[in-house]
Amino acid sequence: MPQSCPQCHQADLAAPRLALTIAEVGVALGVDRVTVYRLLKSGELDVPVVHIGGSARVRVVDLEAYLERLADDVRQAQQPQLGRRAR
Repeated sequence: MPQSCPQCHQADLAAPRLALTIAEVGVALGVDRVTVYRLLKSGELDVPVVHIGGSARVRVVDLEAYLERLADDVRQAQQPQLGRRAR
């Protein structure tokens, strides 16, 4: 049996995650996985789902882009509309 390389193991642990399971997406968003599936089915969580080895995954970059779109929507909604006077 080959000996493990401590430096290699540390590098593996430090490697960035490229995709998350549905449960991990739920943890990241602060909801349970059933809610994640519901959001995906309704189209509210508008991210592609890939299947790796029979397991559904969401790419981290897609989840980050989704959250950025939500934040942009909130920022736009909070800006006063042009031509309207404050009362």
